[in-house]
Amino acid sequence: MEKERSAGLSFDDFYRVEYEKSHFGTRKYLPSLDCLSLGIAVAVTFQSNQMLLTLYVIGVIVGIVWWIFYWQLFRCGGGLGRVPTLNGAISFIVTFLCWFMAPTRLQTHPDVQDSLFLGTCSWHQAALYGCASLFPPYYYFHRIVTLSIFWVWVSLVSYNGFFTLVWNSITTQGGEEVVVAGLLASGWVSLFLTTMIFLQHKESFNRKRNKWVTQRGSTKNMDCIYAV
Repeated sequence: MEKERSAGLSFDDFYRVEYEKSHFGTRKYLPSLDCLSLGIAVAVTFQSNQMLLTLYVIGVIVGIVWWIFYWQLFRCGGGLGRVPTLNGAISFIVTFLCWFMAPTRLQTHPDVQDSLFLGTCSWHQAALYGCASLFPPYYYFHRIVTLSIFWVWVSLVSYNGFFTLVWNSITTQGGEEVVVAGLLASGWVSLFLTTMIFLQHKESFNRKRNKWVTQRGSTKNMDCIYAV
């Protein structure tokens, strides 16, 4: 999608699309792994509506905390004289309130990405495409941290009995819950692989973000224009 916007690539050109895909390396597996890790986390919540709500709330908190402390106070220079406009603030809040609308980044919209970071995004666009349209470093940070906190929370704090039951069924009861155990393992492995691939290509993702900033001027004036 970035190539389509910046280099005039058409998705209707099959051979050109395949050529561009051949340069993705392990990045091409990110959407599948990302979707699988989230899907398993949601599937595990079948036993409790409270667990599903916990997953959702963790995602909202991680996103808003990232926006306040990283984006506003650090990336945008912070300071008492730099506050976002009402529309810019609400757009980001709505983005993270609806983070579950982005099972992968494949639904990213370049126009929404531009307007979101320039503070002109409409609220319905932020709800539908905002999270998926975050820059890759920000999107994957949010997803990885959200799921990591969720698994730690449910495993060690609130629902450890469920995991104990699964483990005991495998080790002492002839593997009655082997399918559930397999799903859990696939969710954890996919999250781990997502993290490794993201870290492997982090510099490439950052260069694309910096290129976006360069095309629109300095970070202070463009990337955070709504906070000026």
